Amino acid sequence: MGHIKCYVIALIQLCLWMIINTSSAQTCGKRKVVSYLIVSGSEAQEGYWPWHAALFHNDGRSSVYKCGGTILDHNTVLTAAHCLTTSRGIIARERLVVQAGRHGLRVASEHTQDREAFQLIVHPEYSRNSIRHDIGLIKLATDFTYTIYVQPICLWNRGEDQHSIVGSWGTVVGFGFDENDNPSDTL
Repeated sequence: MGHIKCYVIALIQLCLWMIINTSSAQTCGKRKVVSYLIVSGSEAQEGYWPWHAALFHNDGRSSVYKCGGTILDHNTVLTAAHCLTTSRGIIARERLVVQAGRHGLRVASEHTQDREAFQLIVHPEYSRNSIRHDIGLIKLATDFTYTIYVQPICLWNRGEDQHSIVGSWGTVVGFGFDENDNPSDTL
């Protein structure tokens, strides 16, 4: 009888552990906010692109939106190298603020998470005179906290058939510019 009781307790503990780990598991590239598909430069619903990060350069007096980035994991953001450089080279990491969970460009929401950069990594062959090798990484000083508004993107598994994506449509997310060449206020 004692063995059955121990077995039942162990089984209950295993089930509880599986429920807790399954419900708290984060999945990459999955929206937690449900919405209809947005196309043709339309405004996105808040939380629809939870892997998007906004990059701001600080000059001591003000903070200026520079570029977008993509959350790869809790403390890594992928972006373009030109977003991390000026004509004098890589910007000082103290000048960069990375924000996730942001939907409006001019006003942050309660879902916005600000992070400072720990390290800026630019492709060693990047040149301002070319778009080749225009890729960079930002390692954050503190981790993002995953919420329904902040999630990582999925990276392509190179083991899959690369020909299956040829001819497929992709989506570019960012604040971009409107027809008057002004930055869009919403993602």
